[in-house]
Amino acid sequence: MLFLNNALALLVILSGLCFVPGIHLYSQEQTTAQLRQIEARRAATEAARRDKRQSQLAALNVRATAVAERNAHLKAAKNNEGEALALPGDPAKGRNNFMFCATCHGAQAEGKRAFYAPRLAGQNPWYIRSQLLKFKEGVRGVHPRDIYGMQMATAARLLYNDKVLDDVVAYIASLAADQVADISAGDATAGERHYAACANCHGHNAEGMRSQGAPKLSNQHTWYLVKQLENFANGMRTTHTNESAGQEMVSAVQRLQGGEIADLIAHIQSLAD
Repeated sequence: MLFLNNALALLVILSGLCFVPGIHLYSQEQTTAQLRQIEARRAATEAARRDKRQSQLAALNVRATAVAERNAHLKAAKNNEGEALALPGDPAKGRNNFMFCATCHGAQAEGKRAFYAPRLAGQNPWYIRSQLLKFKEGVRGVHPRDIYGMQMATAARLLYNDKVLDDVVAYIASLAADQVADISAGDATAGERHYAACANCHGHNAEGMRSQGAPKLSNQHTWYLVKQLENFANGMRTTHTNESAGQEMVSAVQRLQGGEIADLIAHIQSLAD
């Protein structure tokens, strides 16, 4: 009997010795699992913080870029205004020579649809001058199907020297640009996203950018803008090798489809000053 009791006691002791390591092993596994969960949560929290910081930094960069671009455009617009005040020509003398231009462009340079002649009043003087030179030098108005461009090229040659040309530009710059009467039937809100690419050259407010050689588009007639987009698309404005800006316009126009042109123009006209 004593032997049996001792055997049972020994068995209990041995069972205990086996159970304790098992408990210890289980505890280690649980602790390791908990540590892994804690590390996973910490890593997820850190990743979320990092993503948030990157998003905030990206947003700040976007805002900083937008502010920088807007400041650049405002500076360019201010420079254009300053240039208009310091034009080399004589408006009084230019008025007489503009009488020939008025036949197509209107007495106040308001533009006439019958001749597809654009509104010149309010346009940047540097752009008007550059285009007159292009017409005189055969860069524009040379396509055989561009009837109105060919007529303009002939008229531009009547401005036989730089002094006469500068006088006419100075007179046009002195004319007030009234609000455009004909408005695009497109959706100005939808057109805003199409204009995003145009803003790189024409300015966020369609005010034109001399550094890009891009004209002011705001306060221009719908029918003229449509006509010129068509001329770029069919090659009438890109005939001459020196018309590099026209080549860029071709690719820009090709991205527009259907009613997107009307939407784009509606947005441009919503920017009128």
